[in-house]
Amino acid sequence: MAAGIYNAGTLTVTNSAFTSNSSSYAGGAIENGGTLTVANSTFSGNSSSYAGGAIDSDHGTTLTVANSTFSANTTTNSGGLWRRHLR
Repeated sequence: MAAGIYNAGTLTVTNSAFTSNSSSYAGGAIENGGTLTVANSTFSGNSSSYAGGAIDSDHGTTLTVANSTFSANTTTNSGGLWRRHLR
């Protein structure tokens, strides 16, 4: 599960900063299981042990990111953003 936010519905994040969050699995700052819109936000220094140091978005979800910055987010399987099972 995510350290910061787990979204299972509809979530809009604007003008926000996520710094130094960590997760033992995926989505250090946000794990998306629904519809997620991120705008004008910063993700820095977040981490997870599997995927999506900052954001992990599961298959079958909707993810929109605009005018946002990702820096120094880490994980063993991907960087700042991980979108699983794209088709």
